[in-house]
Amino acid sequence: PDNEAMEYALVDNGHRIVDAITEEFDRTGRRKLMLNSIVGRIEHGMVIDYIGTARDITERVLAEQALRDSEQRYRFIFHACLLYTSD
Repeated sequence: PDNEAMEYALVDNGHRIVDAITEEFDRTGRRKLMLNSIVGRIEHGMVIDYIGTARDITERVLAEQALRDSEQRYRFIFHACLLYTSD
């Protein structure tokens, strides 16, 4: 979500956002996935200040996807071998 969407989410979620994933780009244009947690200070229904953390989870997400892809390939091979040996 963009900054405005995050501010609305802060108000809607009781001034706290935990583990929101955002897509950002570094100076070189590389895509980064960030895990954000934010606590906001609200006055009169408006976000006036907030503090939070952002962790780069790009490598973790890529590794998890690679693992899922690998498991899918091996599952296919395993089932193909079962079909071949059962004939």
